[in-house]
Amino acid sequence: MCCSGVVVPRPGVDTYCCGTVGYDTSLYMCCMDTIRPRLGEKPSCCLREIFDAKYNICCSNEITPRVGEHPSCCGTKSYDANVCTCVNESIQCGSVENNISCSAEGHDENNSLCCQGNLRTLSGLVPLCCGKDLYDLNVSICCNGTIHPRLHVQLS
Repeated sequence: MCCSGVVVPRPGVDTYCCGTVGYDTSLYMCCMDTIRPRLGEKPSCCLREIFDAKYNICCSNEITPRVGEHPSCCGTKSYDANVCTCVNESIQCGSVENNISCSAEGHDENNSLCCQGNLRTLSGLVPLCCGKDLYDLNVSICCNGTIHPRLHVQLS
């Protein structure tokens, strides 16, 4: 096969070029002219790195955990676009008036989250607002404004 003007051996049945190298697309992916082994259920590229898009998202060229049902990026952070918005690379949840009151209190998005006008100190791996309260998506869920523990059911 010919890859970018260079004749190379065909490495498999389902082949494609990655720069000047051929690769088997059933086993590998090409991320910016770098061949990487396929990873996870939804393999994707973030620059030259590969990640599983089922669990992560690429935000400003950084791999970060997906947040919520409709993950979106705000700078290098992920957030649920159904619950929050991104304003000047700052995640805003709740009404504009509530976020303004948090700004007056010294809201720092690296250390706190504004939950309906209440400044909450970040804790947990995936901190999110549930009404006025903060919870960790890894250990709890928010349903109709109430925080519930996540149930881990073992299937037999």
